[in-house]
Amino acid sequence: MKDILYCPRTGVPLTEVDIDGIHIEISTGCGGIFFDNFELQHFDEEHEPAGNKLLDISSLYHSSEIDFSQRIKCPKHPLVVMRRHFFSPFCRIDIDVCPECNGVWLDPGELAEIRDAFPKENIKKLTTERYISEIVASGGWSEHFENVDEAHLSISRISRMMVWIRD
Repeated sequence: MKDILYCPRTGVPLTEVDIDGIHIEISTGCGGIFFDNFELQHFDEEHEPAGNKLLDISSLYHSSEIDFSQRIKCPKHPLVVMRRHFFSPFCRIDIDVCPECNGVWLDPGELAEIRDAFPKENIKKLTTERYISEIVASGGWSEHFENVDEAHLSISRISRMMVWIRD
């Protein structure tokens, strides 16, 4: 038997929905969405029909009485406070990520914002390349690397692993 997960914003039990074979939890109290590790990547680009279906379902639920600035706890790990991150360094959309399971909580509207900002995978890659180029152009790499190519390669590797943390 599966554990009941609760909305970190409203406390109501999350409703599991199956969208194209992927099980996602939605809050009927606020319209927030909980993704297990790596599930978001199946919904975050505008050409993905699963994302459109999920937006349609989550738009049925909302609440204007919620303070979305409050830190929340993970639905799967209720004792763990989720970290708030930017989805990207150039698109300051806050997402909440569990440090225990890497689950992602999106508040209402955040999935649509992500899909608008990064409609295709190549735009995410171009944004990362732009960020890397700005770091290299700043010259801050020179004391750590022997040449620009080495700096670019190392920074590329780091940026693929890096989570954009917001204070």
